[in-house]
Amino acid sequence: IPKHLQGKTFVCYDFETTGLHYVNGDKIIEIGAVKIENGKITEKFMSFIDPEKHIPEDASAISGIVDSDVQGAPTADKVLQDFYKFTRGAIIIGYNKGEDYRLYLCY
Repeated sequence: IPKHLQGKTFVCYDFETTGLHYVNGDKIIEIGAVKIENGKITEKFMSFIDPEKHIPEDASAISGIVDSDVQGAPTADKVLQDFYKFTRGAIIIGYNKGEDYRLYLCY
């Protein structure tokens, strides 16, 4: 394990959404993450989220997630609480997360 990873915990995550514009009402529909401790994946987190709205076809084409996938899933307020607990104490890593982060802050 490289020295710079020793003794550290990271969470690498990705959100899938109904679109790219939170100001237009787009919502998170999935969160996936892995926890890495001392350079090794130790836990995984994944949950669909019911956006309480239709997932547009263009978003489904990118994510592969359709309305039936999220039907009956918990809402974002519940999933984000669990995700927050999962990330506690970790360095959080995401790629190209500007718009996702703004969606996260809306909840």
